[in-house]
Amino acid sequence: CRPADPRLPVHFRVELPRDAPRPGSLLLLEPLEPVTSDMWSARLVSEYGREDDVSVQEELVKANHEVPRDFSLAALQEASKLPQEPLAEDLLHRKDLRSMPLVTIDDPDARDLDDAVHVQKLSEGGWLLSVAIADVSHYVRPRSSGHAGSLDREALARGNSWYFPQSVEPMLPPALCHGLCSLNPGEDRLAMLVQVPFSSDGQPGKARFASIVMRSAARLTYDQVKTYLLDKSPDAIADFCKQHAHGNAILSMLSQALDLAEQLHSVRQKRGSLDFDLPEMDYRFDNDGRVAWLGHRIRHNAHRLIEEFMIAANEAVARHLCETGLPFLYRVHPKPEENHLDDLRHSLETVGPVGLSVRPHALQDDDLIHAVLSGVRGTPGEGLVNRLCLRAMPQARYQTNNTGHYGLASQAYCHFTSPIRRYADLLTHRALKTSLGLNCGPLPAGQKLLRIGDTLNHRERAAMDCEREMNKRLSCLALQPRVGESFKGLVSGVMSYGVFVELKNIPVEGMIRVDDLGADHYDYDTNHMCLLGRRSGVVWHLGQEISVVVTAVDLGRLEIRLIPAELPQGLRRGKKDSDTRSRRRTDGPRRHRHSKGSY
Repeated sequence: CRPADPRLPVHFRVELPRDAPRPGSLLLLEPLEPVTSDMWSARLVSEYGREDDVSVQEELVKANHEVPRDFSLAALQEASKLPQEPLAEDLLHRKDLRSMPLVTIDDPDARDLDDAVHVQKLSEGGWLLSVAIADVSHYVRPRSSGHAGSLDREALARGNSWYFPQSVEPMLPPALCHGLCSLNPGEDRLAMLVQVPFSSDGQPGKARFASIVMRSAARLTYDQVKTYLLDKSPDAIADFCKQHAHGNAILSMLSQALDLAEQLHSVRQKRGSLDFDLPEMDYRFDNDGRVAWLGHRIRHNAHRLIEEFMIAANEAVARHLCETGLPFLYRVHPKPEENHLDDLRHSLETVGPVGLSVRPHALQDDDLIHAVLSGVRGTPGEGLVNRLCLRAMPQARYQTNNTGHYGLASQAYCHFTSPIRRYADLLTHRALKTSLGLNCGPLPAGQKLLRIGDTLNHRERAAMDCEREMNKRLSCLALQPRVGESFKGLVSGVMSYGVFVELKNIPVEGMIRVDDLGADHYDYDTNHMCLLGRRSGVVWHLGQEISVVVTAVDLGRLEIRLIPAELPQGLRRGKKDSDTRSRRRTDGPRRHRHSKGSY
């Protein structure tokens, strides 16, 4: 148990059970009453385990954010009454597409497979895109005549699934999200179909929708698609064709799918869609649950293929529902406000030589972010500039009126493609089925739909907060055994109290306190967003390349302390001055000898 201020120790007298906790375990305590001014009696609530165990850190994040855990008894009882496979009566009046070689493409550890795709080359030169999405709404229904609605209430309360590195707290019970609703290969599943014809130049035609029964022909991963179609590995292709009766046909179909995805991506870019290339965190753990490796997730065109097809399906459904006038939730993304764009221009002007080839102040508001993202692509400062642009933009949200999606340059957009893990998509499915004359229960409207949208926005933000905190904890765990090592980095933020540095090759950010920036007094220049040395004239600014040494990692504060590996001329301290500074430092170790090495 850590006190809020580590300089003020608080002691607890705890009555331990016979099976006392293991040494080194994190404990959850409930304070009972004060014994002295700095000692409390406490009750042991639970034992988490080793602090460096990723699963223990997950438990802490879930507790901090009150992540929903156990399903209600009513929801579990309703789920238990559902069949393990679709019944014969469920297939009535559905289009039978079990012979179509629809395939799922996802991460290797994905368990809830809710989308499958197929692309057909048309004789006139275009393509026909088919996207099948798990028909969760057939099983999860709102409260109405004949339906208790317990699963629906539970799904709404959770809002979405909550993902962690080693676990997930799903929106639906495992019997549905991993079984009955998951588009597992070779199994009959109920789905909703979106078919969109595209011309040879990537323009969409009139979309068609249907309720179907399907059978996934293959369960592929992004890396497998890359190996087959981008790397063209003969051995991998031969193995795939041996394992699948229609392997050659599937690979031929995927080749057409890649062509279509590239065309759709080009069309989106031309219409002004924003492409944020922000590296995602990737990790590997050892058998003891410790972080063994931390780096950037590698993305390629196989990821883009699915992204483009999901965007196309979401837009097609939004266009259709917009015409029907039925109540549903749009996914909207407002334009950045003018003052935020002015702040972005100001920030970009202060960034060092990171390869930005455009002058922000010379660009109009509508062109600014798109031009900046294009101008910085492939440069050392791409990640930093992408984040600055992202901070200038409002967050996307769910609402009942359509104001467009700025980031995608889309006139109408909604979430439809992930009903297993997002409640908003489940609502969209119900609206689509209603438009097709299919019964799926009453649709929320008016103030009720507004309240649902607010709830989903709140739950989405909470899940994002969990992800950010979990990433910080992983960063700390990864660098704890590497205190004293040196890394190259880029200054990603400047404040009056120090500078933030983003390490290269590792998705980790740490801070150099102003006291560790050398023998000088610094003024924070708000106009140029930099620290300026009064005596030396040394400037610390955004985008500056720097080598740093990790001096301390505080998992309790989620703080990584850095110092410059070498200070500029005129800032280096003498031995006496350095020793004095070290003695005064109470919140971290002295400077460590560093060794080379990076992930």
